[in-house]
Amino acid sequence: MQWQPLEIVSDEYADDNRHWSAQHCVNYLPVLAERPGTRSRWQLRQAPGLKPLVRIIATHGTPDVEAGPIRGMREVEGKLFVVAGTTLYQITSGLVAVPYGTIPGVGRVSMAHNQRGLGNELLIVNGSAGYVFNTNTLVLQKVTDDAYPGAFVAAYIDSYLAQVEPQGRYWFHSDLADALGYNSLDRYEAEGQPDRIVALHVSHREVLIFGRETIEPYVNDPEGDGTAPFNRASNTVIECGCSARFSAASLDNSVFFLDDKRIVRRLDGYTPVRISTQPIEQALAECTADQIASAFAFVWEDRGHKVYYLTVPGQFTFGYDVLSQRWHRRMTKGMDRWRLSDLVYWNGKWIGGDYQTGRLYELDWRYALDGQDPDGNPLEYVRRSGSGYLSANENRIRVDACALVCRVGGEMTVPVNFPEQPEGPEITGDAPSGAVGEAYSYSYTVTGGTGVKRVTLRSGTLPPGLTLSQAGVLSGTPTAGGSYSFSVRATDENGLFDDLSDNIPIILPMILLGISSAIPLVVRSLDGEDWSASPIATGGNIKNYAVAAPGRYVSFSVASGTPASYSTNGGTSWTNSAGNVVARGRRGIYLQGAIIIPGDSAFAVYRSTDGGANYSEIAGTNVSALAAKVPGGLDGSGMGSTNYYTTDDAGQTWNSVGAHGVNTSTGRGNGADGDGYLLGGGTTGSATTPFLRRWSPSTGFVTIAQPLTSGAINSICCGGGRKLVGTAMGQLTVDSGSGFSGVHSFGMPIRQLFYNGHVYIAVCSPEGGGGGKIFTSPDASTSTWTDRPLAGAYELFSVAQEYGGD
Repeated sequence: MQWQPLEIVSDEYADDNRHWSAQHCVNYLPVLAERPGTRSRWQLRQAPGLKPLVRIIATHGTPDVEAGPIRGMREVEGKLFVVAGTTLYQITSGLVAVPYGTIPGVGRVSMAHNQRGLGNELLIVNGSAGYVFNTNTLVLQKVTDDAYPGAFVAAYIDSYLAQVEPQGRYWFHSDLADALGYNSLDRYEAEGQPDRIVALHVSHREVLIFGRETIEPYVNDPEGDGTAPFNRASNTVIECGCSARFSAASLDNSVFFLDDKRIVRRLDGYTPVRISTQPIEQALAECTADQIASAFAFVWEDRGHKVYYLTVPGQFTFGYDVLSQRWHRRMTKGMDRWRLSDLVYWNGKWIGGDYQTGRLYELDWRYALDGQDPDGNPLEYVRRSGSGYLSANENRIRVDACALVCRVGGEMTVPVNFPEQPEGPEITGDAPSGAVGEAYSYSYTVTGGTGVKRVTLRSGTLPPGLTLSQAGVLSGTPTAGGSYSFSVRATDENGLFDDLSDNIPIILPMILLGISSAIPLVVRSLDGEDWSASPIATGGNIKNYAVAAPGRYVSFSVASGTPASYSTNGGTSWTNSAGNVVARGRRGIYLQGAIIIPGDSAFAVYRSTDGGANYSEIAGTNVSALAAKVPGGLDGSGMGSTNYYTTDDAGQTWNSVGAHGVNTSTGRGNGADGDGYLLGGGTTGSATTPFLRRWSPSTGFVTIAQPLTSGAINSICCGGGRKLVGTAMGQLTVDSGSGFSGVHSFGMPIRQLFYNGHVYIAVCSPEGGGGGKIFTSPDASTSTWTDRPLAGAYELFSVAQEYGGD
């Protein structure tokens, strides 16, 4: 008997009529001999298995909580990025998944990147919005340009990022080399047919716009009409549509896609060539419209194979090998489809993502298993091949013997588990406030992580004069006051990191003016809370009330004929000013280069433009309480005995806006309040009954309800989102945004209320004697005031803070 070859190796060709054809090729690759002399023309090659590579953990430190399914993958200049669940991860060369931020949604994402500066911009679109990750700054941010409509697919071409609007009405592109910038004029609509755009793909420097019924290629045309960078290529329209937005893929110098008739095609130039067989098309025809619309494709090239894989979720995965021009099927045990949702080439390996969980696999020829199930059990490959029918026109077929030649006895696969993901570092701390001119040092605490941890400034601004070391130490000497918000990041050797947001108030030093045993004094504080220092200066030049100007403090008195004075060294020494200053009110202001002091009953204010060295009298205005300034509004205001005044030229001229209706014979408070001013004192009939009004250019005078009961209002402070009003009898009430409420009593007159950007300060003192007290509160609420110790028994008057700007 002579042995005869029998062709039993086949591809996937299972017809609905199984009596005619039931050929299957599952998880094998049909290989056709390229040269004569082989034992048979065809062989079946075992497809590579899925070797566990990375198991992405949703929350580090909770190993049982995996990230959600792989929604998309992208290799960016040697870096692998993965969207798993709702998080963007970078997979490092050490196979550590580093999370970088949130990508909302549950559906498939499309990713593309450009080159920007020292790194790349990775654009991720989720069907409604776009997100950009900068590989240099490691910042992920949402696209917020007003001209950006959102997108469901993206591709790179000529430094632009081409995308399709979520409803498929038009396609558009980013600005040149800028994934965050867009122009509403850079939009293109279908012209061959009024069909909606289904997909977009870039090949051979052409943008292929796949509509429901047509394909229109666009090119970047520098010699076009100048209205837009892209024009249709030679006015070409390919009369073939697309049914699945994620089915287009490039392979073998061409583009493959699922057309509008559920036929798989390959573009040969501008000609769509049918490559699917009737059994493949029969299987596609049995799918629902939604299943077809959600079909997706990816490609794989290895050892001469070039395969276009098309998956219909819930149905099947078919692969077309350009090498053999034959179809085969990929199937995971327990389901009809392959478990991969995406496949990319990275670091010399093909990496596949799981459609159920955040697992990544390496396609390995020597690994004969199909990854793991969600419980971590290894999965065997379901491999089978069904040959074509053997028949002799209904006659008897006699087979004396049959010899099946195959390779057996290969290496047994030892199941591999996913390596454990390391825990990242944690950074903790709450840096305290600092003071201008005072040495500062604070160390953040970093725990966990692997190897040496590095702390860097992530965002925001450190206080000027401070630096942050890689060990997490903030040090230096602050040079400017203010509240500085920032975030720091601790990064370990695996690239895992932890961010911490912090805020450091840098307080400008302050002085407190008072009298001890009839001797004027100055007490200095670095933060507005600690007033326990001994007086740093005494002498006749120090007066009752103070105001700060650039580089100096200015002091003045209500005593008739007492000259003003100024200090240029933080209150250590004082010099009398020139000019007859007869102050009447208690609060001076610094406004746009001028120091302004309220005058006496001679209807005047006093103004200095040289830092308090010389004053000139501005006559004709009876101003006893001053306030400045209202952002975007008037520069300042002044409260006279009967009328209210405003100034727009830093106190040079004052304009009366009418009678304020407040009794100022005892109290006289004034404070800037949004677009207007608060002014207080007593009622018309009683000089000691608290009365509060508000004036603004838009509403005029309005009486403000407040719960105070005793003592005229003589101190007003507006700052930090709150308004404070105090009386000569020591009562305080606060408005935190919902009107004034609550009353707190200090037991002695409130001379001044002040906000230094860190705490609220109440200066309280009885008339004509010691026993003064200073209180502070972080939020001005009635239950949080703290009595701050003083070094002696002082009669207190006012505080002033080093100048930090208007």
